[in-house]
Amino acid sequence: MKLRDYIWRGHDPTSVAVMTEDGVAVAGLAIVATSLVAVNVTGNGIYDPIGSFVVGKDLGMVAI
Repeated sequence: MKLRDYIWRGHDPTSVAVMTEDGVAVAGLAIVATSLVAVNVTGNGIYDPIGSFVVGKDLGMVAI
């Protein structure tokens, strides 16, 4: 079974919820790291709240 099929047709909703939440959390770490690098490279602080907004949006979508 492919990962996409498991998420949409999985018989255990708890496992699917944990897997998607953890996946988005790891992706969020990458997004935050990228935004912090962008702040340090450019000296422009706008990238920090943008990264926070994107992570919050992603976690919110998974929660819904």
